Amino acid sequence: MTAVPFSKKHNLLRAGLFLLFCLAFFAAVPVAEAAVPQATEHDITVIGVHNQSFVIPVYTTRSEVVAILREHYGTHTPRLSRMTLRLGGRDIRLTEAERNALTPKRINFSRKADAVLLASRQPDNTVNTNEVILQGLSTRGVDRVVEKYRNETRISPRNARYAYNSKSRRLNVRVGKKGRVAPRPEIRRAIRNAMVQYASQGYRGSVTARNVSRTTVLTSDTHSRRQLGKIILVVRSERRLFLYNRGRVASQYRVAVGRPGRATPRGDFVIGAKRRNPSWSNPGSAWARNMPRTIGPGPNNPLGVRAMNLNRPNGRSTLIRIHGTSNTRSIGTAASAGCIRLTNQNIVKLFNQTPSGTRVWIR
Repeated sequence: MTAVPFSKKHNLLRAGLFLLFCLAFFAAVPVAEAAVPQATEHDITVIGVHNQSFVIPVYTTRSEVVAILREHYGTHTPRLSRMTLRLGGRDIRLTEAERNALTPKRINFSRKADAVLLASRQPDNTVNTNEVILQGLSTRGVDRVVEKYRNETRISPRNARYAYNSKSRRLNVRVGKKGRVAPRPEIRRAIRNAMVQYASQGYRGSVTARNVSRTTVLTSDTHSRRQLGKIILVVRSERRLFLYNRGRVASQYRVAVGRPGRATPRGDFVIGAKRRNPSWSNPGSAWARNMPRTIGPGPNNPLGVRAMNLNRPNGRSTLIRIHGTSNTRSIGTAASAGCIRLTNQNIVKLFNQTPSGTRVWIR
């Protein structure tokens, strides 16, 4: 017996191993699904409009399947004038254009036929050809309905906020809430399911899509009293000033308010400029006719040791101030020319507690 040279043996071994590797590789790789057959491979039960079932026998050609479906459904996609869409327990009133924008003008019978032929590969299988029409749903038309439903059912977020209680003459806190809106994918699925139902009903009547819930996806910045900022409330009838922080009274002070004819104005303000040891400038009013043009810092200064300007919410300045006074006997009375007075000791505390921009409500 003639011996095989080692190099030849080696080459034969390598060729054999390569062949085994190829066989193993192609055995491991799944065979891609074959193309759509041109004829049914088994009898297939088709569910059509009104949930009517009919059988397409084996060996029915593709063109014959298309003809059968065309005869069953008709040529054109029906107009959706009789459609009422109910999502999440709410009727969505669609215009005629919005309804008919959901579906194409013609039914795609090629896709329906492909679905039947593919399903026929499985013996005793059933295919719902109503579902196939959904592949032709207009994305733009569906999204228009999605946004309409979201806008109609949206619950906007609400921040926690202060509210004046005229009976108690104090501020209450209205707790904020999170916003809620249905997520788009869930609405799209609901519309898809509704269109299946509508097609099976012969494109008439109302359809209900269940399981559309509003999810908390919109949030506000402040939900609780703890996130509320500072606000000053001045109750003129009580001659009291309250500083609220995080929804609760942080400090309160007795004050003097405007005298009759020069009443402190009601309204909403914000603290503007803040001044330490301010100088007083004569406003030229009748009540200041006999006073100097200016008075510098000191015990005789009408503004005391601190002064805070009050501006309107739009930033427009006013002549109203929250300031100190050395005339402690006026505190608790209506004695000022419209400003709000505190003792010098209390105005220093309030000055340090309230930054510029703090809201001031005078009631």
